[in-house]
Amino acid sequence: MRLLTRHRVALRMVSSAGGSVSRLRLVKLLFLLRHESELPPSKSYDFLPYLHGPFSFTLYRDLNMLSRQQLLHEPRRNTWSLTEGGRVEAGRLDVASCREVDRIAARYCSRTTPDLLNYIYSEYEWSATRSKKCRETSKPATSKPTTVYTIGCGGTTVDGLIRTLIINQVERVVDVRSNPVSRVFGFHKSRLQHLLRKASISYEHHPGLGIAQDDRFGTESPPARRRLLDRYAETTLAQEHAEVVEIAESSKSSHTALLCQERDPEVCHRSRLADCIGSLSSLSVRHLRP
Repeated sequence: MRLLTRHRVALRMVSSAGGSVSRLRLVKLLFLLRHESELPPSKSYDFLPYLHGPFSFTLYRDLNMLSRQQLLHEPRRNTWSLTEGGRVEAGRLDVASCREVDRIAARYCSRTTPDLLNYIYSEYEWSATRSKKCRETSKPATSKPTTVYTIGCGGTTVDGLIRTLIINQVERVVDVRSNPVSRVFGFHKSRLQHLLRKASISYEHHPGLGIAQDDRFGTESPPARRRLLDRYAETTLAQEHAEVVEIAESSKSSHTALLCQERDPEVCHRSRLADCIGSLSSLSVRHLRP
């Protein structure tokens, strides 16, 4: 697998932390790098609230990949250390990125792990909402009126998408892609269902409420896309009315997010479906952007 800049950023952080660092500390250092540096998002990781504060499924996948490529090894449980090859690759990171990684490491590596966690929980409260510690001491989150949400997986990461769902208290994802496959990590149907389950979010797939790829061909222009969505509302939503009613009824008791590919809901059929569900259920509709 070809190394990306974010892979070398992770290797550089291990190097800047002394060449060996616990999994927990590495995740937290890279979280702080994302939020307290000038490193572009494309060179870092998205994070979501999890059992020990901010966490990234993509980062863990990458670290295991770097281990398979013998750039990292695990001398003891839950600790990553650089190999000689890892040091070489870390040294190939561009100068500007090295400077940002080294600055964050110099600022935080001297802190104890409890102090590091306390700082993150205090400064980034959203990242601690699913942590074991905070769940034991905090009051239950205030529930808000049930809403039908929509969200697109285009142009984001699975961690950014799940973070947005968690922050908005979404309990169920209804995938309305006709063919939910993706080369982007986390967005293939089976993988997405698995990761959502880890975040305590249920998953359903309703392919009949999608638009087949062949039908989308040649609809890139705004007028053609509007005609496609009008045809979807007139045909698919009418033909699958019973299924739409079922989703509308179940949405009354749980915050539901309709998931599709397009980032912009206005060019996606999920906006038409959401309006229909909102009308049937008398629920408000809100479009989320990770």
